[in-house]
Amino acid sequence: MPRSLNALAAAAAAVVFVACLASCSSNASAAAGSFWSVDGVPVRVFRNHEPAGVPYLSGQAMRVHGSLWNGESWATEGGRVKTNWSAAPFVTSYGGYASSACVVPASGGGGCPPNASSSPGDAGAWMGRQLGPEGVAWAREKYMIYDYCDDRWRFRQGPPAECNLDRLG
Repeated sequence: MPRSLNALAAAAAAVVFVACLASCSSNASAAAGSFWSVDGVPVRVFRNHEPAGVPYLSGQAMRVHGSLWNGESWATEGGRVKTNWSAAPFVTSYGGYASSACVVPASGGGGCPPNASSSPGDAGAWMGRQLGPEGVAWAREKYMIYDYCDDRWRFRQGPPAECNLDRLG
């Protein structure tokens, strides 16, 4: 298990970057999907199901929220995991953190060039890499505490359409 992934999970954190799986062009229907990765392990995959009528994250900017410590409901399994304040004050820091993404202009036009890379210096080598369902399944089993597809309280009429389609994460 990657050391920093363990530290992030212990802190109920998600330090991630977003990368395209295919051409990343402005024609999002050509893209297979996007994934979030921690220490090179894909922990969440967003498949492009636009042909099935499921809106995809194309044509709009995304943002990622990262936190080393967060006592909010989403990070404490709805309050089931209690914060142990006896060890306070907590001192944490990011170490060796690197992030890479295609920056979308404020006008909303453009997109990632076909040779975009997921981290500086790898010249797009990640595009040919297989994600591997084993890596995603391992991360889900060990660290995932919430899946909106299983949230019956939030989606009382049934889960969103993408939850019934082929998902890898």
